[in-house]
Amino acid sequence: MSVPDAERSLAARLAAHESWANTLNRSARTANGRAALDQKFLDRADGAPVPAAHLRKAHFARLALKSAQSRRKAAALTTEAEAAERNWPSASRPLGAATMPPDRRSGPTLPGEAARRSSTAIKTSTSTLLPAPAQVATRRSWAYRMIRKAASPPPRYGSAQWLSLPEGDPAKAAAVVVAAECWATEGDELPERLALELENARAAFKLETDRDYVERYQSHRTKWSQLSQTSKSFAERRAEQLASIGPRPGDYTGRGSA
Repeated sequence: MSVPDAERSLAARLAAHESWANTLNRSARTANGRAALDQKFLDRADGAPVPAAHLRKAHFARLALKSAQSRRKAAALTTEAEAAERNWPSASRPLGAATMPPDRRSGPTLPGEAARRSSTAIKTSTSTLLPAPAQVATRRSWAYRMIRKAASPPPRYGSAQWLSLPEGDPAKAAAVVVAAECWATEGDELPERLALELENARAAFKLETDRDYVERYQSHRTKWSQLSQTSKSFAERRAEQLASIGPRPGDYTGRGSA
């Protein structure tokens, strides 16, 4: 029996969180990936470090631009949908539109706090379409009660086994509830996932900027350290200046000189 995509996604995120929880050195774990990315830019620049650095900056700037464009389009579409919904005459609304949960009519949107943490600081108003935590808890409690009425694990919704169940079988209803809960959970966690993706993109861009600053700082220190080792000290240079302006043979030395 195939596993639904929503359950597979939840299982994958669970495994990822457990894996990172057991990782003591996050930097060492991702070192190979960073090295491979740097090598990719070096290969594109034919081994030249300066063009490779600009290619790396362009890559992360391109990601930031796409993220900003995506948020702008999402905000515009949400505004248009809300305006269209307000302008609908009550008699022409689809059946059930008045009672359908608002977060399922327009879909969850990015919360303002996550947008404010983005690198471009684009401000998005806090969405009122997301269900409150109390509503989510109540919905899940009801879903679990419905699922527990089945004597055995329910089959996958829409499968041949599910179609063969008689009407009124608790397992048949529980399968529908499981599918609906997977879909609803996916929507509940969407803002957090989007916020995490934006935060990761911002952190990656900041890391790249800091790395470039450290490289330029070290290069500057190395350059001037070498100059200080090869050049003369101030006392030596001053002594040479004073010696160069001293009297020369045949110069007038002033009155009273022998």
